[in-house]
Amino acid sequence: MSNPTETLVLELYRAAAEMRFEQFQDWALEQLAGVVRFDAAWWGRSVLNAQAPLSVKLFNADPSIFEDYPKIADVDFFRDAMFATPGKAVNLADLIERKDFEQHRLFRLYGRKHKVNAALGIVTVDPISHFVDNTTLWRFDPRWPFGEGDRLNLERVFAHLLQANRICRILSVSRQDGLAAVRHPLQPWAIVGRSDLCLLEVNSAFVDLLRLQWPSWRGATLPNEVAKPLRQTSRFNGSKIAIEALNAGDFRLLAARTVAGIDSLGRRERDVIELFAAGKPYKLIAEQLSVSPTTIRNQLAAAYRKLGVHNKAELVNLLRDSAP
Repeated sequence: MSNPTETLVLELYRAAAEMRFEQFQDWALEQLAGVVRFDAAWWGRSVLNAQAPLSVKLFNADPSIFEDYPKIADVDFFRDAMFATPGKAVNLADLIERKDFEQHRLFRLYGRKHKVNAALGIVTVDPISHFVDNTTLWRFDPRWPFGEGDRLNLERVFAHLLQANRICRILSVSRQDGLAAVRHPLQPWAIVGRSDLCLLEVNSAFVDLLRLQWPSWRGATLPNEVAKPLRQTSRFNGSKIAIEALNAGDFRLLAARTVAGIDSLGRRERDVIELFAAGKPYKLIAEQLSVSPTTIRNQLAAAYRKLGVHNKAELVNLLRDSAP
Protein backbone atom coordinates (compact mmCIF):
# COMPACT_ATOMS: atom_id res chain seq x y z
CA MET A 1 0.00 0.00 0.00
CA SER A 2 1.37 3.45 -0.93
CA ASN A 3 2.67 5.75 1.75
CA PRO A 4 0.34 8.81 2.03
CA THR A 5 3.25 11.28 1.76
CA GLU A 6 4.60 9.52 -1.34
CA THR A 7 1.16 9.58 -2.92
CA LEU A 8 0.84 13.30 -2.14
CA VAL A 9 4.22 14.07 -3.72
CA LEU A 10 3.25 12.28 -6.94
CA GLU A 11 -0.09 14.09 -7.03
CA LEU A 12 1.60 17.48 -6.51
CA TYR A 13 3.85 17.02 -9.54
CA ARG A 14 1.05 15.64 -11.68
CA ALA A 15 -1.18 18.59 -10.88
CA ALA A 16 1.69 21.07 -11.37
CA ALA A 17 1.89 20.03 -15.02
CA GLU A 18 -1.86 20.14 -15.62
CA MET A 19 -3.44 22.76 -13.36
CA ARG A 20 -3.77 26.51 -13.82
CA PHE A 21 -1.48 28.30 -11.39
CA GLU A 22 -4.20 30.42 -9.80
CA GLN A 23 -5.89 27.19 -8.62
CA PHE A 24 -2.80 25.34 -7.48
CA GLN A 25 -2.03 26.65 -3.98
CA ASP A 26 -5.56 26.15 -2.62
CA TRP A 27 -5.70 22.68 -4.15
CA ALA A 28 -2.24 21.75 -2.82
CA LEU A 29 -3.13 22.82 0.72
CA GLU A 30 -6.31 20.78 0.57
CA GLN A 31 -4.23 17.74 -0.42
CA LEU A 32 -1.71 18.45 2.33
CA ALA A 33 -4.55 18.38 4.86
CA GLY A 34 -5.05 14.74 3.96
CA VAL A 35 -1.56 13.98 5.26
CA VAL A 36 -1.21 16.54 8.06
CA ARG A 37 -4.67 17.49 9.31
CA PHE A 38 -5.09 21.19 10.06
CA ASP A 39 -7.81 23.83 10.22
CA ALA A 40 -6.03 26.82 8.67
CA ALA A 41 -2.72 27.70 7.01
CA TRP A 42 -0.40 30.52 6.00
CA TRP A 43 1.82 29.99 2.95
CA GLY A 44 4.14 32.92 2.37
CA ARG A 45 7.21 34.11 0.52
CA SER A 46 9.49 36.89 1.71
CA VAL A 47 13.07 38.13 1.53
CA LEU A 48 15.63 37.69 4.27
CA ASN A 49 15.42 40.53 6.80
CA ALA A 50 12.47 42.13 4.97
CA GLN A 51 9.75 43.86 6.97
CA ALA A 52 6.88 42.53 4.87
CA PRO A 53 6.33 39.37 2.80
CA LEU A 54 6.29 39.39 -0.99
CA SER A 55 3.20 37.21 -1.08
CA VAL A 56 0.89 35.37 1.31
CA LYS A 57 -1.70 32.68 0.62
CA LEU A 58 -4.17 32.26 3.49
CA PHE A 59 -6.18 29.06 3.77
CA ASN A 60 -9.34 29.18 5.90
CA ALA A 61 -7.96 32.17 7.81
CA ASP A 62 -9.21 35.73 8.27
CA PRO A 63 -7.07 38.31 6.39
CA SER A 64 -6.68 40.23 9.64
CA ILE A 65 -4.18 37.60 10.75
CA PHE A 66 -1.73 39.21 8.37
CA GLU A 67 -2.63 42.74 9.50
CA ASP A 68 -2.31 41.82 13.21
CA TYR A 69 1.06 40.13 12.92
CA PRO A 70 3.32 43.21 13.22
CA LYS A 71 1.96 43.76 16.73
CA ILE A 72 3.62 40.60 18.02
CA ALA A 73 6.47 40.08 15.55
CA ASP A 74 9.07 41.01 18.18
CA VAL A 75 7.94 38.20 20.52
CA ASP A 76 7.31 35.49 17.92
CA PHE A 77 9.59 32.78 19.30
CA PHE A 78 7.88 30.24 17.01
CA ARG A 79 9.07 32.10 13.90
CA ASP A 80 12.55 32.46 15.41
CA ALA A 81 12.72 28.72 15.99
CA MET A 82 11.82 28.04 12.33
CA PHE A 83 14.48 30.43 11.04
CA ALA A 84 17.03 28.87 13.38
CA THR A 85 16.52 25.47 11.70
CA PRO A 86 15.60 26.06 8.03
CA GLY A 87 14.30 22.95 6.33
CA LYS A 88 13.21 21.45 9.65
CA ALA A 89 9.56 21.48 10.68
CA VAL A 90 8.92 23.00 14.12
CA ASN A 91 6.08 22.02 16.44
CA LEU A 92 4.90 24.75 18.80
CA ALA A 93 4.16 22.09 21.43
CA ASP A 94 7.87 21.19 21.51
CA LEU A 95 8.82 24.78 22.37
CA ILE A 96 6.45 25.69 25.18
CA GLU A 97 3.99 24.07 27.57
CA ARG A 98 0.32 24.79 26.88
CA LYS A 99 -0.24 26.59 30.20
CA ASP A 100 2.77 28.83 29.58
CA PHE A 101 1.69 29.56 26.00
CA GLU A 102 -1.71 30.76 27.20
CA GLN A 103 0.06 33.38 29.34
CA HIS A 104 2.43 34.48 26.60
CA ARG A 105 1.89 37.72 24.70
CA LEU A 106 1.98 35.78 21.41
CA PHE A 107 -1.18 33.94 22.41
CA ARG A 108 -2.95 36.72 24.32
CA LEU A 109 -2.61 39.30 21.52
CA TYR A 110 -2.66 37.02 18.51
CA GLY A 111 -3.21 33.32 19.00
CA ARG A 112 -6.48 33.60 20.93
CA LYS A 113 -8.08 35.90 18.34
CA HIS A 114 -7.09 33.71 15.38
CA LYS A 115 -7.55 30.37 17.17
CA VAL A 116 -3.89 29.41 16.83
CA ASN A 117 -3.99 26.79 19.56
CA ALA A 118 -1.54 24.38 17.91
CA ALA A 119 0.98 25.27 15.23
CA LEU A 120 3.38 23.50 12.92
CA GLY A 121 5.70 25.43 10.63
CA ILE A 122 8.71 25.22 8.34
CA VAL A 123 10.99 27.69 6.55
CA THR A 124 13.45 27.31 3.66
CA VAL A 125 15.87 29.87 2.23
CA ASP A 126 16.83 29.67 -1.45
CA PRO A 127 20.62 30.06 -1.73
CA ILE A 128 20.43 31.73 -5.16
CA SER A 129 17.58 34.22 -4.86
CA HIS A 130 17.44 34.52 -1.03
CA PHE A 131 13.70 33.94 -1.23
CA VAL A 132 12.28 32.72 2.07
CA ASP A 133 9.37 30.30 1.76
CA ASN A 134 7.40 29.32 4.81
CA THR A 135 4.24 27.46 5.69
CA THR A 136 2.50 27.47 9.04
CA LEU A 137 -0.39 25.12 9.79
CA TRP A 138 -2.59 25.50 12.83
CA ARG A 139 -5.45 23.84 14.63
CA PHE A 140 -8.32 25.57 16.39
CA ASP A 141 -8.92 23.02 19.15
CA PRO A 142 -6.45 23.32 22.09
CA ARG A 143 -7.08 19.65 22.88
CA TRP A 144 -5.65 18.61 19.50
CA PRO A 145 -1.89 19.37 19.39
CA PHE A 146 0.28 18.31 16.49
CA GLY A 147 2.36 15.19 17.03
CA GLU A 148 5.79 14.02 15.89
CA GLY A 149 4.26 12.16 12.96
CA ASP A 150 2.63 15.37 11.75
CA ARG A 151 5.94 17.21 12.04
CA LEU A 152 7.85 14.59 10.07
CA ASN A 153 5.18 14.42 7.35
CA LEU A 154 5.30 18.20 6.80
CA GLU A 155 9.08 18.07 6.68
CA ARG A 156 9.01 15.28 4.09
CA VAL A 157 6.65 17.01 1.68
CA PHE A 158 7.46 20.72 2.06
CA ALA A 159 10.30 20.88 -0.49
CA HIS A 160 8.10 19.04 -2.99
CA LEU A 161 5.23 21.42 -2.28
CA LEU A 162 7.44 24.39 -3.13
CA GLN A 163 8.94 22.80 -6.22
CA ALA A 164 5.56 21.73 -7.59
CA ASN A 165 4.26 25.26 -7.01
CA ARG A 166 7.27 26.63 -8.90
CA ILE A 167 6.78 24.20 -11.78
CA CYS A 168 3.10 25.09 -12.05
CA ARG A 169 3.84 28.83 -12.24
CA ILE A 170 6.61 28.39 -14.81
CA LEU A 171 4.50 26.13 -17.01
CA SER A 172 1.54 28.52 -16.76
CA VAL A 173 3.73 31.33 -18.03
CA SER A 174 5.48 29.25 -20.70
CA ARG A 175 2.16 28.27 -22.25
CA GLN A 176 1.56 31.88 -23.22
CA ASP A 177 2.23 32.60 -26.91
CA GLY A 178 5.74 33.80 -27.66
CA LEU A 179 7.14 33.04 -24.21
CA ALA A 180 9.49 30.23 -25.20
CA ALA A 181 12.41 31.72 -23.25
CA VAL A 182 11.24 30.24 -19.97
CA ARG A 183 11.35 26.75 -21.51
CA HIS A 184 15.11 26.91 -22.16
CA PRO A 185 17.17 26.02 -19.06
CA LEU A 186 20.11 28.23 -20.09
CA GLN A 187 18.09 31.31 -21.03
CA PRO A 188 18.29 33.91 -18.23
CA TRP A 189 14.71 34.56 -17.16
CA ALA A 190 12.63 35.68 -14.23
CA ILE A 191 8.90 35.87 -13.52
CA VAL A 192 7.56 38.96 -11.75
CA GLY A 193 4.15 40.24 -10.72
CA ARG A 194 2.61 42.23 -13.54
CA SER A 195 1.67 45.22 -11.38
CA ASP A 196 4.33 45.34 -8.65
CA LEU A 197 7.28 43.72 -10.52
CA CYS A 198 8.12 41.65 -7.42
CA LEU A 199 10.33 38.70 -8.28
CA LEU A 200 8.40 35.43 -8.04
CA GLU A 201 10.63 32.96 -9.86
CA VAL A 202 14.18 33.35 -11.14
CA ASN A 203 16.79 31.01 -12.57
CA SER A 204 20.49 31.08 -11.77
CA ALA A 205 21.42 32.36 -15.24
CA PHE A 206 19.30 35.49 -14.65
CA VAL A 207 20.93 36.04 -11.25
CA ASP A 208 24.40 35.71 -12.81
CA LEU A 209 23.50 38.24 -15.48
CA LEU A 210 22.16 40.78 -12.99
CA ARG A 211 25.41 40.48 -11.05
CA LEU A 212 27.32 41.18 -14.24
CA GLN A 213 25.68 44.62 -14.27
CA TRP A 214 25.48 45.00 -10.45
CA PRO A 215 28.19 42.86 -8.79
CA SER A 216 26.97 43.64 -5.27
CA TRP A 217 23.33 42.71 -5.98
CA ARG A 218 22.19 39.95 -3.61
CA GLY A 219 18.53 40.65 -3.14
CA ALA A 220 15.33 39.02 -4.29
CA THR A 221 13.93 42.25 -5.73
CA LEU A 222 14.92 43.92 -8.99
CA PRO A 223 17.47 46.73 -8.83
CA ASN A 224 15.72 50.10 -9.02
CA GLU A 225 17.56 50.85 -12.26
CA VAL A 226 15.67 47.92 -13.85
CA ALA A 227 12.30 48.25 -12.14
CA LYS A 228 11.82 51.93 -12.96
CA PRO A 229 12.04 51.68 -16.79
CA LEU A 230 10.10 48.41 -16.87
CA ARG A 231 7.15 50.14 -15.20
CA GLN A 232 7.00 52.45 -18.23
CA THR A 233 8.23 50.31 -21.14
CA SER A 234 8.93 46.70 -22.02
CA ARG A 235 12.72 47.04 -22.17
CA PHE A 236 15.73 47.84 -20.04
CA ASN A 237 19.06 48.56 -21.75
CA GLY A 238 22.07 48.74 -19.46
CA SER A 239 25.74 49.04 -20.21
CA LYS A 240 26.22 45.27 -19.94
CA ILE A 241 22.81 43.60 -20.03
CA ALA A 242 19.44 44.05 -21.71
CA ILE A 243 16.08 42.84 -20.38
CA GLU A 244 12.79 42.51 -22.23
CA ALA A 245 9.48 42.16 -20.39
CA LEU A 246 6.68 40.11 -21.93
CA ASN A 247 3.16 40.02 -20.49
CA ALA A 248 1.77 36.64 -19.42
CA GLY A 249 -1.58 36.97 -17.68
CA ASP A 250 -1.04 38.19 -14.12
CA PHE A 251 2.72 37.87 -14.57
CA ARG A 252 5.52 39.31 -16.68
CA LEU A 253 8.37 37.24 -18.03
CA LEU A 254 11.73 38.99 -17.98
CA ALA A 255 14.13 37.60 -20.57
CA ALA A 256 17.70 38.85 -20.11
CA ARG A 257 20.87 38.74 -22.22
CA THR A 258 24.15 40.55 -22.59
CA VAL A 259 23.98 43.72 -24.66
CA ALA A 260 24.29 43.35 -28.42
CA GLY A 261 24.65 45.68 -31.36
CA ILE A 262 20.90 45.80 -31.77
CA ASP A 263 20.63 47.66 -28.46
CA SER A 264 22.34 50.66 -30.09
CA LEU A 265 19.37 51.16 -32.41
CA GLY A 266 16.61 53.66 -31.80
CA ARG A 267 13.01 52.49 -31.44
CA ARG A 268 12.08 53.40 -35.02
CA GLU A 269 15.19 51.77 -36.50
CA ARG A 270 14.41 48.61 -34.60
CA ASP A 271 10.81 48.61 -35.80
CA VAL A 272 12.04 48.94 -39.39
CA ILE A 273 14.58 46.11 -39.26
CA GLU A 274 12.16 43.78 -37.48
CA LEU A 275 9.49 44.34 -40.12
CA PHE A 276 12.05 44.03 -42.93
CA ALA A 277 13.50 40.81 -41.46
CA ALA A 278 9.95 39.45 -41.24
CA GLY A 279 9.70 39.74 -45.02
CA LYS A 280 7.74 42.96 -45.51
CA PRO A 281 8.74 45.13 -48.51
CA TYR A 282 9.74 48.80 -48.22
CA LYS A 283 6.36 50.04 -49.38
CA LEU A 284 4.34 48.11 -46.78
CA ILE A 285 6.75 49.08 -44.00
CA ALA A 286 6.48 52.71 -45.03
CA GLU A 287 2.68 52.54 -44.98
CA GLN A 288 2.62 50.85 -41.60
CA LEU A 289 4.99 53.42 -40.06
CA SER A 290 3.50 56.39 -41.95
CA VAL A 291 6.76 57.45 -43.62
CA SER A 292 8.09 57.38 -47.17
CA PRO A 293 9.83 54.34 -48.73
CA THR A 294 12.98 56.49 -49.07
CA THR A 295 12.99 57.07 -45.31
CA ILE A 296 12.73 53.31 -44.75
CA ARG A 297 15.71 52.70 -47.08
CA ASN A 298 17.78 55.30 -45.23
CA GLN A 299 16.87 53.87 -41.81
CA LEU A 300 17.74 50.36 -42.96
CA ALA A 301 21.09 51.52 -44.29
CA ALA A 302 21.86 53.28 -41.01
CA ALA A 303 20.87 50.17 -39.04
CA TYR A 304 23.05 47.94 -41.23
CA ARG A 305 26.06 50.18 -40.51
CA LYS A 306 25.44 50.19 -36.74
CA LEU A 307 24.97 46.43 -36.64
CA GLY A 308 27.84 45.57 -38.95
CA VAL A 309 25.67 43.37 -41.17
CA HIS A 310 25.74 43.33 -44.95
CA ASN A 311 22.63 41.47 -46.05
CA LYS A 312 19.21 40.33 -44.94
CA ALA A 313 20.39 36.85 -43.94
CA GLU A 314 22.93 38.29 -41.50
CA LEU A 315 20.26 40.63 -40.15
CA VAL A 316 17.82 37.77 -39.56
CA ASN A 317 20.49 35.73 -37.76
CA LEU A 318 21.39 38.67 -35.53
CA LEU A 319 17.77 39.28 -34.57
CA ARG A 320 17.26 35.61 -33.83
CA ASP A 321 20.33 35.46 -31.58
CA SER A 322 19.23 38.54 -29.61
CA ALA A 323 15.58 37.54 -29.25
CA PRO A 324 14.28 36.92 -25.70
